[in-house]
Amino acid sequence: MTNLPQKINIRTHQLCQLFPLSRNTLRFYRDQGLLQPKQGTNGYYHYTAKDIASLFFSLSLQAKFGRSLTSIRNQLNQASVRCDLSLGITEIDQNLHAIEIELQRLQKKKERLLSLKDYRLQLLESVNQITWVDQTDGLDYIEESDFLAQQAEIRKLTKHHLGFQGLLFSIQQLEEKWIYPTYILGITHRSNQESQLQFHSRCHIPSGKKALRYTLQIDRLDRLDSSIFQEVLATAKKEKATLYPIVTSLILDVHQQPESYIVMFRFLLESTE
Repeated sequence: MTNLPQKINIRTHQLCQLFPLSRNTLRFYRDQGLLQPKQGTNGYYHYTAKDIASLFFSLSLQAKFGRSLTSIRNQLNQASVRCDLSLGITEIDQNLHAIEIELQRLQKKKERLLSLKDYRLQLLESVNQITWVDQTDGLDYIEESDFLAQQAEIRKLTKHHLGFQGLLFSIQQLEEKWIYPTYILGITHRSNQESQLQFHSRCHIPSGKKALRYTLQIDRLDRLDSSIFQEVLATAKKEKATLYPIVTSLILDVHQQPESYIVMFRFLLESTE
């Protein structure tokens, strides 16, 4: 802006066309002290190269850095529109800091999405698959009917332990056409550790057992067709294994449209011949 010829002398309507701005906007800038044009005897304002530079500088600071008019006016008064390179350093640093924070947020979001993608891929690979587990984690649970009375304790414990939701039914129910499982909530614990659940109604399934895991996608939780477990029973029979009386499961994923659930059923083995 220092190369503008000093003989420039334009009127308000010409300055409005140059940027462009309305007359009211120019009047506002004059009232705020950002423009100080000379006023002729006829009442018209005359703008010089300095006024044009001041206006350009003010609009640039507002657009790039969101500077307040008071801050811009103070700067204009102090520097007389000279290019003070150090003035913008603070604004640039602030913008860089904000960008860095945003990049960190996006990186965390990316990591969460990648983790979710890996989890979904693992689920996709495990659906309709029967796998052997040599040593299971133990778990404690309460049935849905006891949940309301134990909410506070469950919230406290799930902050430090892996909580789960699942279904439970007995091996005897597999003899019927339909299985009506019980909904359970609980805490898993590792093979060498006990859960800290201290509920009076707590049910405990020991750790360290061999098991068959069967992951299925089902469309409802309140009723299961027992025929979907025939492959598991056949596998256990082939291995001459006696199944534990209770079958537990973990609900791994829920889809809203259409409604479906991915559930991992766990058939513990009592013994093998």
